[in-house]
Amino acid sequence: MAMDIAAIDWSAPDLKVKRCSRGSEIEVVFSIQQEVWQTSMAQRLEGELEIFRNHANRMSY
Repeated sequence: MAMDIAAIDWSAPDLKVKRCSRGSEIEVVFSIQQEVWQTSMAQRLEGELEIFRNHANRMSY
């Protein structure tokens, strides 16, 4: 998901946006997505982890 967070009128004051700095944090994100969508995210996770490991400057979470 991508969005301009500066343009959003947040109704939840305790909402936090955090950049993932470790692969394990990306795994948590994909675990949540897997629960929400009730489908395997393993292939997408592996692709994202490869980008994170080899080209972290090209992505932001």
